[in-house]
Amino acid sequence: MVLLVGIPKTLKHRIEMDMEQPEHGQKKLQSSDLADGEHNRPDPRSRFKYLILLTASGAVIYLLNRWLFQIAYVGDLLALPVYLPLSLYLAQRLNLASQQFKFRFRHILMAVVLFAAIFEGLLPSINVGATRDPWDILAYFGGGLIVYCVQYYSSKQQIS
Repeated sequence: MVLLVGIPKTLKHRIEMDMEQPEHGQKKLQSSDLADGEHNRPDPRSRFKYLILLTASGAVIYLLNRWLFQIAYVGDLLALPVYLPLSLYLAQRLNLASQQFKFRFRHILMAVVLFAAIFEGLLPSINVGATRDPWDILAYFGGGLIVYCVQYYSSKQQIS
């Protein structure tokens, strides 16, 4: 089980539920589910707007940091908030993901593992200028949590 320290209890519960549920829900919808829950279903385009806003904000913060502040690990922290929404947009445009797709916690973990393997494992072996830094992996994970939290709270805000 993943160590979830310092995460609010409701979000921690949501992460644990995401990790336990299968990728594609096997529960069939009943007619009573549709009648009762259809009007409460959040609009996926609205949630996607939050993710695009996160991507744009992350890119602007990255550029400001690179040109003005040069604070360590900001680029690593912003890697997944920029990459994941853009990859979701591309997957939806290519009809590889539905409009209702939501990142689950396991998707975030896979992205962290992928980024760690490429940028902290493979790239330093190929490129002399690249260095291995275990703190980068923690920054990737933090960026993934930012994506997860933005998506979670944006969908929660749409329901209320």
